[in-house]
Amino acid sequence: MIPDYAKSFNPDSKLWIFQSLDSLNKDEEFYISENIKRFFSSWNSHGAEIKSTSFIIQSHFIFVIVDSNYSIASGCSVDNLFQKIKEIGNILNKDLLKRNFIPFKKPKKEIINFLSFIDFKKYIKTNSFSNEIIIFDNSISILKDFQNWQINIIDWKLKFIKNLT
Repeated sequence: MIPDYAKSFNPDSKLWIFQSLDSLNKDEEFYISENIKRFFSSWNSHGAEIKSTSFIIQSHFIFVIVDSNYSIASGCSVDNLFQKIKEIGNILNKDLLKRNFIPFKKPKKEIINFLSFIDFKKYIKTNSFSNEIIIFDNSISILKDFQNWQINIIDWKLKFIKNLT
């Protein structure tokens, strides 16, 4: 799923995942990609160029990676990234910074669903097929953890829920 050009980045590179609760159409994906690409052309950290890339997966998830072999994004540069993502979302009338929603796929379905953390806990307690749910773990923050981005519900529970009561 990760594009070949991003595979050359250091595995310890910083990763951010932004999400749209609504599916992005091709025009929106193109708009986002082009605007982030323009942003990257002048993005720096304390005057040093930041080697970065981005890509969109499954019309919902925007990935941004900073190659740690070259530079590290400082607090101000990270703030600038979040401002740019917010600006793009405002133009598209989409909140791309909604992090309090859990993205998941039901068994044998391609549609990605989103529920608030509290509603998601209720949902998995009341659905018999819940052990087959795939979660998109947008909490990962390092490129090498991308392999764990899609996890099963059992692993997700171990990571985020001490008990489901």
